[in-house]
Formats: sequence, C-alpha cells, structure tokens
Amino acid sequence: MQPFDVIITTYNRQENILAFVRSILQCTPPLPRRIIVVDTSNFYNDELKALDRVTYVRSNEQHQNQPYKRLVGALIADSPVIVFFDDDLELLDPAIFTKLIPAFEKADVVGATIGLKREDHQADPDSIKATGWGKLLYWLSGKPAPKPGKMSFAGFTGPLPEKASYTETLRGPIMAFRRDVFLNCPDNNLLALFDKRLVIPEDKLLSLKAQQYGKLWYIPDVVLRHPPNASTYFINQADHTKRMHLSRYVVNKAYCQFRGISPSIGKLHFWYYSFWRFMAAVMNLARRPNDRNKKHLKGLVDAFKLALSLDWQAASIAPGKDYLKDAHQDALKYKPDNQIHESQA
Repeated sequence: MQPFDVIITTYNRQENILAFVRSILQCTPPLPRRIIVVDTSNFYNDELKALDRVTYVRSNEQHQNQPYKRLVGALIADSPVIVFFDDDLELLDPAIFTKLIPAFEKADVVGATIGLKREDHQADPDSIKATGWGKLLYWLSGKPAPKPGKMSFAGFTGPLPEKASYTETLRGPIMAFRRDVFLNCPDNNLLALFDKRLVIPEDKLLSLKAQQYGKLWYIPDVVLRHPPNASTYFINQADHTKRMHLSRYVVNKAYCQFRGISPSIGKLHFWYYSFWRFMAAVMNLARRPNDRNKKHLKGLVDAFKLALSLDWQAASIAPGKDYLKDAHQDALKYKPDNQIHESQA
C-alpha cells in the first residue's frame, strides 16, 4: 500500500482538531507517516503539537484561505499520496485508510474520495437528483442534471455513485491525491480568487485540473461525519450569493478549458443560467420583500458586475502578491530540504 501523509487545515477549532487527530492516530493501520496540521488560528495549540506524528505548522497569517494552506501542507509532505481533511469532521470507521488508500494501486487513479455523512448546511452541494418534469425544468433553466458521478457546466454534479467507481468530482471535506499531481493544480490565479474571497468551490476546480493527469475514484463506504456547524458562509447573504454565482463562472471557464469546449459556449451557458437566476430572485423579492431576498438579489447583481469586469488574473486581482512563492517560503520553515515543484518554479 502506498505511504501517505494527512494534511488538515484549521482555524480556531482547537477542540475539534485535537479530537479528530487523536481519532486518526487510533485508526486501523496503515497510519499516515505524518499528520501535517496547517494552523492560522488566533492561538497556538501546544497540546496538538505534542502528539505523535504531528507536524504543527503556523502558516502565513496574511493568507487565511484554505487552498493556500493546503498547498503549504502538500509542499511539506514527502509521501507519494496526500489526504486532505476538513478540521470539523468526525471519524466513524477506523478502517478509513484501508479503504481509501488502495485506490492508488490503480495506475490511472490520481485522486480519490470516500463516503461522508453530511449533516452541515448542505447535504450534497451541487448534486442534482431531479427526475421527469423536474429534470426538464432544471435543464431549461441552465441547470443540467448529470448522471451519477458526472460533472457538467458550472460545476453541477449528479448524485454520488452507489458503488465504487470512477467519478468526475471529489468532495471538499475529504480529498486524496498523488502528491506530484496535486502540486500541479494550484496556481496564483486560483489562490488569488480564494484569498480575495471571490469564489468557493475549490474541490470542483482541483477535480477538473487533476483529471488532466489521470482519473478520480469514489469509495461509497461512509467513514466520516460532517456534523452541523456554525458556517461563516451565510453570515453575509449578499456576499455568499456573490461568491456562489461567481464560482459558477470560474468553474465554467475551467470546465470548458479542460474539456476542450469553446469558451464562448461556457459564457453563453453562464449568462443563460444567470438570466433565470436573476428572474427567480426578482420574483422571490416581489412575493416576499424581506431583507434576505434583497441581499440575495444584490449578491447576484454584484456577481454579474464582477463577471463582466474582472480579467481573472492574479496580477489584477491581487497586485504584487506571489502566493506560490509565499507558500514555498512557508514550507521551507518546516522542511529545509524541500524544493518547489518544477511546474511552480
């Protein structure tokens, strides 16, 4: 079985992360060679730092976004496979690694994910399970209903496969990659979008990029629980709507780029889908003129403006910042012999 490292990014969840790491250490072997915790919390977690196999990393406090912290963890890791976890998960099955890691024995598999019981703010984000007339209505409004395990325009996905099989998308809370493939995926443009809080769906973008090097595998065994949590995504309804809708634009660009589809087709789909989202928001506001619906409509309008004005390059989104360079410098503090990946030099 391939050696692997675990990477967990965390922010101000001291008790959650401590309990989760302890549960990983009690798993059925094989255990990870290292558990790399990249922490940007307001406090040091000395108790976590003292645990066996843990490499405790205090990341660049100027970059709080999760993709940046995951990249730092991947640069520090030295195993051929890396497993990313969110910091608020609960382990249900101690045999998780005996079920997940063998996926990489398949020569064509570069990424994998496994069953997760979601009890947080969204049971299965972007998954469309409509049938019959509902499916037709989705399609007419620019919201395709893909087959199980498939992804379509704007990051819309079908339901999860019922059996272990290839898939076109990973699940953000639990993603595993061949390390050399993952290090080809983040770039300054992606990191700038997240650093400026413009988009959300890191898992969709990483899935699309990783599939340029191989295939993704899904294991349906439910081994983790994502409990209810106080998500910060919904604190500002207008901002959340803006980020979600801009995410559709960004994923559409990547989907067309990596699937060999004309960018014009992607833009046409986005604006067709946007028209129906706008009409639905206007009708909802007319029926229920409350603060939430007003903020939702405002978020859509803000997203439309940014979609038309941004050039989506890091130099414009975050002038003067080089996230890849910063991540490498962060990693060097914890692994002096580490060298940045050739594709990021």
